[in-house]
Amino acid sequence: CISDIESWIVTNKRQLNSSKTELFVLTSSDFSKHSNDFQLQIDSNLIAPGDSAKTVSVLLHQHLSTNYNVAGISKVSYVNLRNTRNIKYIRSHDLLTSVVHAFITSMLDYCNSLLLGLPDK
Repeated sequence: CISDIESWIVTNKRQLNSSKTELFVLTSSDFSKHSNDFQLQIDSNLIAPGDSAKTVSVLLHQHLSTNYNVAGISKVSYVNLRNTRNIKYIRSHDLLTSVVHAFITSMLDYCNSLLLGLPDK
């Protein structure tokens, strides 16, 4: 499997950075005790699985829990909302509303289709 990945990377003129490579094992909570049994060796680096991985700004947990992703989105949105106080020079309410929608509402809407139909907890 690793040789296939390395071959694809070379073919597509990419470079594998083994020091930044992460291993992420998706399991049900029943099998989570076995997920730490996996390890991956690339070059001289031995990679153990992590609890979560971030891809395209979506944080996936090993049990597909969305709590981490929702907490991350909330945190970033709150920080961005607080940062809007630094743009006091914008006197127009309409312009300020546009800025808030551009930077905060778009963050809340990004990839929220992954949450559609999921239970509240």
